[in-house]
Amino acid sequence: MSGNREYKVWAADDVVYGPVSHATVLEWINELRILPGMWLYPMDTCQWAKAKELPELTEHFAGAVPTTEEPEPPEHSPLIADVPLGSLRSVELLKTMDDQQLGRFAQFMEVAKVEKFDAVVAEGDPGDAM
Repeated sequence: MSGNREYKVWAADDVVYGPVSHATVLEWINELRILPGMWLYPMDTCQWAKAKELPELTEHFAGAVPTTEEPEPPEHSPLIADVPLGSLRSVELLKTMDDQQLGRFAQFMEVAKVEKFDAVVAEGDPGDAM
């Protein structure tokens, strides 16, 4: 039954994703996009439950950090493709943000890839105000 089960996932950015397949949920657990304390909604039960409380997922959290401890941030944020959380946290204004706050901030970001030593902005360029 769990192989056919679909879920909605309440993510760190306060957005509900899904329904997604059981295989996708397992993939996200392996990528640390779903942690034991996150809320999932199995479509067949119509009831929210913490991921660690779902019997079909329990074994996949065997090596996971207990939810009472602060987990190490994943190398890549599930919210912004190809942008490591560490690079966001190196920005002084973003250092104190938790994953949820970074997720909210990321919703308004526009990612532009540049090569090392490329000029991103120059003195006198017009800027966008927040």
